[in-house]
Amino acid sequence: MKTIEDIEKLTDEQLSQIAEDRSVKVPESLAESLEALVGAAAAIEDEPRRKPAFIPWAIAAAVAAVLATGIFLNVPRRPKDTFSDPLLAYAEVQKSFDRISQKAATAAGKSVPAIEKTEELLNYISK
Repeated sequence: MKTIEDIEKLTDEQLSQIAEDRSVKVPESLAESLEALVGAAAAIEDEPRRKPAFIPWAIAAAVAAVLATGIFLNVPRRPKDTFSDPLLAYAEVQKSFDRISQKAATAAGKSVPAIEKTEELLNYISK
């Protein structure tokens, strides 16, 4: 039996010779099976496609849920200002950024040994 790769390499003439070869025995029931499959496929194609009945109701429920969320939940559109002095607000933001920077530096420092070990392994493999 030929593999798919072998069949793909065949030329058009070789494929024609194989198709014309009458020494290959074809099962008698093959024609009936193919006719049944073609008939079933044609019946499926002729059948009108129906949408499930629940889809319009699901869409209506989703729209209602979105509207109810917007109406009943009092979601502020803008954040409230918690500082009356802009300089004080800026100082708080600066402190937050400093804390974030310190935590990032700590995390980066913890990853240095792993990076160095990986670099050692890659250098050892490339030699």
